[in-house]
Order: sequence, then structure tokens, then C-alpha cells
Amino acid sequence: MYVVLKRTFLGGNLNKAFTLAEILITLGIIGVVAAITMPALITNYQKQVTVSQLKKSYSVLNQALQKSIQENGDLSNWESIDGEPEVKYLLPYLKVVDFKKDRWNIRKTGYEIMKSNGDGTSQFWTSGLSKGPYMLSDGTILIFMNFLNYSPMYNALYILVDLNGFKGPNRIGRDIFVFTLSKAKPNIISSSGDNKTVDEILKGKNLCAAKGEISGYQGYVGMGCSTIIIKDGWKIEKHYPWW
Repeated sequence: MYVVLKRTFLGGNLNKAFTLAEILITLGIIGVVAAITMPALITNYQKQVTVSQLKKSYSVLNQALQKSIQENGDLSNWESIDGEPEVKYLLPYLKVVDFKKDRWNIRKTGYEIMKSNGDGTSQFWTSGLSKGPYMLSDGTILIFMNFLNYSPMYNALYILVDLNGFKGPNRIGRDIFVFTLSKAKPNIISSSGDNKTVDEILKGKNLCAAKGEISGYQGYVGMGCSTIIIKDGWKIEKHYPWW
């Protein structure tokens, strides 16, 4: 069986017949190339979307903080307010469209927050101390953990940002990231481990461990993943533990 294709060659007409087998081989090659390149293209697209959403959330939080500082003064003037300073000092400056008035215990809802290394649920975010979730108009979810008046080890208001709401995979470092508001840097939303280099964070494994890596501080694994992206110029580079 032949398929006849009419070509123009050097100004003239040239008829050449291709066999069905040749066409199938060509299509097969195209399919193999597509199979090889498509996963990489999809991954790169997912990374770009993640960085874009993360950068937007970072900007939104910092804008809310600056508006609050104008009206309430910097962090040194903030009161604890029953352990929920975000209620007075951040939430009024954010576009909150939904929240739980009863301050439910996240663990009871079935909403699991996986660590960056995939090692089960992060207990730091599923205890009764966590406050939220607060859903913003763009579907982002915020959860707060207040340690502003605790030991120097914490001394921060931790802000968990779930970029795609309740959709999966709900893993820190993938669609969930953590920012901090600390007394050390009271006028800007920062991130855990921002005093370390990217190499130090990756080698330490405690702040952003890769899949299957063992960390010494299991409750907090992944909290520094946002720091890596920021320090890499708002990019997800090859050394980032993406999976």
C-alpha cells in the first residue's frame, strides 16, 4: 500500500510515494520523542505555576503587614490577643472569604499536611494550637501558629500557605509553604532558615528534606523550602527537592 504525496522540489514538481510502514515509523519516532519530552515540559510548567502563586502569596502577606504597621505600629506593639494576633493585625488586611469560627482542630478534619520528605503528617500543623483555615478570595488557605511570645527558638508567627486550597498533594514544599513574621525582622514576612545558605539548608535536611531523607526535627520538615526558592531568585532549581 502506498500513500502518494506531491512535493515541490527545486522549482519543479516531484511525486514520491511513502509506504505506510515508513509513515508509521515516523509517527512512532514522534511518539517516543513526545513521551520523553512531555514529562519534563509538564514538570517545568508546574514549577512555574507554583513559583508564581508563591510569589503572589508572599506579596499579598507583605502588603497586608505594611498596611497593619501603618495603623497599629510594628510588631513590638502587637498584643497576643488570646494567642491569635493574626485576627487583629493581619486578617483585616487580607481578602478572607471563608473561615471556621470554632477554630477547629485540623487533625479532626482529615486535612493532612505531609512533610517535604513524605514522612507522614507534620504534627506542628495539626495540633490544637493551629488556627484556621482562612480561605482567601483566590482560593489560597492560610493557617497560623503563634509563637511570638515563646522561647527564642520560635519567637515567630508562622504562616502556612496552601496554594491550591484543599486539593492535593498537601505536601510542604510542593503546594504548601511556610512564611514567618518574627521579632528579629518585624517589618517583613520572611521564611524559616533565611539566615542560612541554600547549601546549608539542603545539607541540614531539617528545614527542607527531600523524599525519603531522614531529618532530626521531624515535626518541622519542609518549613524552609520557601527559603530555598526565594534565595534562588524565585526559581525552583535542579537541587530543589521537587517531587
